[in-house]
Amino acid sequence: MKFIYILFFLCVSLQLNAQQGQTKSPKGSSKKEIRGYEKAIEYYSSRIKNQPLNASVYYNRAVAKSGLNNYQEAILDYNKAIELDSSDAIYYWGRGVAKFSLKKLEEAIIDYDNAIKINPNDARVYSNRALVKENLNNFKGAILDYNKAIELDSTQPSIYYNRGVLREALKIYPKAIKDYSKVIELNPTDAAAYYNRGNIKSTLEMHQSAFKDYNKAIRLNPNNPDYYYNRGIAKDDLKDYKAAIKDYSKVIELNPKDTSGYYNRGLSKYNLGEISSSCLDFKKAVKLGSLDAANLIKEYCPD
Repeated sequence: MKFIYILFFLCVSLQLNAQQGQTKSPKGSSKKEIRGYEKAIEYYSSRIKNQPLNASVYYNRAVAKSGLNNYQEAILDYNKAIELDSSDAIYYWGRGVAKFSLKKLEEAIIDYDNAIKINPNDARVYSNRALVKENLNNFKGAILDYNKAIELDSTQPSIYYNRGVLREALKIYPKAIKDYSKVIELNPTDAAAYYNRGNIKSTLEMHQSAFKDYNKAIRLNPNNPDYYYNRGIAKDDLKDYKAAIKDYSKVIELNPKDTSGYYNRGLSKYNLGEISSSCLDFKKAVKLGSLDAANLIKEYCPD
């Protein structure tokens, strides 16, 4: 039973990754993790020979297959589990995640609907269904599902985060800020929540507060070039070009092929009157594929 217990939490992890719009790739997994999935498949395959009518064994093998991104075969195992026992919500939930990963969105919705009919009190299923609805552009339905998930379980930062992302996309900024603030309350080390909240504050011209969020995000995760890039844009907006240049330089340090880093640094240098240096950045951006930088060279960079 210990192995089943471990795989149950593996399934939970997979559901949460899917909820956040991410699926774990075997290429990104350690060799130890991959071998763990493979051993689990071997183990449950042997158990199926002895217990061909045990739905939970098919379910657990499906979870392991999902861990290897083998969703088609996982769905076959989920199908068998449901055929043997159609009363367990988690089987529909797992199959819904696999179908979502294969972009079978309408089918995933049906599975989540069935899971909710069986167990209407599982916040995770509402949260996963919300993500599918987002992908189907049913934004109102997605927010209602996130609301229900939070009503059932107000302790999960990922649900507030996903609702915040959706509200931000819909430009419901004050409520999005509240969601990211709740994420931070529940998980003070979530760099992405600070970063996203900073982006909204910057959009609303709450610059000083935005800088605090960007600074915190960078302290928590100093290797994400996006954090420096957006802080640089905010500094540009305040005409603090020297500070912006430092941020864009850090972007380039972290990702030397970042076209926007060179392009924006060139603009900041140009605004400081550093024409020659700005043109070097524009030329580098052109080499990396920037058409906008090519237009700037024609206008501002005499040979």
